[in-house]
Amino acid sequence: MSSRTSDTPDIIELPHCPYGSSCYRLNSQHFMDYVHPEGHKRPAAAVDSDPVEASSNSKASPRSPGRQAKKLKRSLGDDSSSSFLSGKNDSNLSANLCESIGLYLTTARGIDAHFNDAAWTCDFKKILAPEMGNLQTSVQFNYMFDIPWIMEQYPEEFRTKPLMIVHGDRSASAGGQALRQEALLFPNITLAQAPLPIAYGTHHTKMMLLSYDVGMRVVIHTSNLIPGDWHMKTQGMWISPLFLKTDSPTAPDSETHFKADLIEYLRTYNMSTLTKLSDSIRHYDMSCARVCLVASSPGRHTGPTKTQFGHLKLRSLLAKHCSTTDSTDQEPWHEWPVIGQFSSIGSLGPTADSWLTGELLETLSTPLTGPLGRRAPLNLVSSSRFASYSLT
Repeated sequence: MSSRTSDTPDIIELPHCPYGSSCYRLNSQHFMDYVHPEGHKRPAAAVDSDPVEASSNSKASPRSPGRQAKKLKRSLGDDSSSSFLSGKNDSNLSANLCESIGLYLTTARGIDAHFNDAAWTCDFKKILAPEMGNLQTSVQFNYMFDIPWIMEQYPEEFRTKPLMIVHGDRSASAGGQALRQEALLFPNITLAQAPLPIAYGTHHTKMMLLSYDVGMRVVIHTSNLIPGDWHMKTQGMWISPLFLKTDSPTAPDSETHFKADLIEYLRTYNMSTLTKLSDSIRHYDMSCARVCLVASSPGRHTGPTKTQFGHLKLRSLLAKHCSTTDSTDQEPWHEWPVIGQFSSIGSLGPTADSWLTGELLETLSTPLTGPLGRRAPLNLVSSSRFASYSLT
């Protein structure tokens, strides 16, 4: 967690990378947010025209992003970048978030205020605010964690409530050791390491399960639990309505089977703590969930489970709920391209059509692969240097 030294008011300390000298990250933003050991070289793919370099000095230079962020904080104030629960919007909280829940973007510092309109933006603190409910326990699923920063986002009255962190860092790894050291500072935190059956697999699920005295919320989002992802980037999130708790283990599900799919996903972890959690979820009335859950679970899925996870689940949902007969001359959506955004790409296969424009695009083009018998053009937008690519 970044902190300020008493004798250098214009310089702040950056946190050390939890991966140490074995860091393999390629994203330039990672090298803005974390300090790396002396002699560590950024991978070639991560080096670009950005002036930020890996540094062995834990203090940010005068031109570093750390100081720039501090200047923005000084000029805007801690909460001025968000109108979500501030000023005149406080009285409208139930209308904005507690009842009419849906998709939101994160607030970002240093941009025009109208981009942070409370109608479509919020931040981590607002999700955890007491106005959302009397929080009893929470579970945070994610890839990267800054535990001291996470605890600062919780209201003071909730900072001793049980918090489970579900992560994918192996215990012997540098990241796993760093995570355990941070967790030791907070006795209310329990770590749960997700099993990764595939050698190069990672735990990228980003989800919150927030349990209150009268119900539960589910938050599915795109941000790592680190300050840079929540304060300096545009991320997305879906915040559920308040699912009321009942005495019945057969409380209603939604027409989209949201609860059944959530329970099924949690049970794929094969962890006793999450199996117990999935059993408790059965008591919540989730009939007001008007979304479909598409989860990804590592492993090889065949037979009846083949279309329960990943993009094949998405393909089945698109085939069920979309129809080419809905197209009209006034709205020729069958001519629209597929637009994808990404921050990093792993192995896509030896050629574009071996997976990206083959199997995956077939899913994303559903139901165009039906009566029209074609795949949509694919446009990709990268968050690195605002690059864009067109694959047809």
